[in-house]
Amino acid sequence: MKGKWIGLATVLVIAGAIIAYKAHVSPKSQAAASVVDLPRVLLVAELSEADATGDSCAEIIHLVRSARDRGIAVQELEPDSKSDLLTRYHVLTIPTVLIMGGDGKVASRFEGEGRDTVKAVRAGLEQLQ
Repeated sequence: MKGKWIGLATVLVIAGAIIAYKAHVSPKSQAAASVVDLPRVLLVAELSEADATGDSCAEIIHLVRSARDRGIAVQELEPDSKSDLLTRYHVLTIPTVLIMGGDGKVASRFEGEGRDTVKAVRAGLEQLQ
C-alpha cells in the first residue's frame, strides 16, 4: 500500500512540474508570436484621401505606401475599422503613423497632417531598412 502512495505522489509532482513549465514557457512563445505578427509601420488614415492633390494626408499615405513598396511590413487601417490595434495603440488622431521597433513597441508616433508631421514621417520612414 505504501508503494501506491509513493507512486501517486511521484505522478502528482511530475504533473505539477509539467504544468509549471508550460505556464512559464507559454507566455514567452505567445509574446514572440504577436511581435512577429505586428506590422513594422501602422497607418491609420482616411485611405480614400490618397488621391487628393496637395493634401498632407495624401502625402503621408504615399510615403507609407512607398515604404511598403521597399519591403517594409505595413498595415493600413481606416479609422472606423474594428481592429484591436486602434485600441492597443490609442489611436485618436487621423492620420496616425506608428513605427514599431524590433520588440513590437512603438518607436515613433506621428499624428496629424501638418507640414512638420509630414517631414517627420518622411525622415522616420527613410531610416527603416
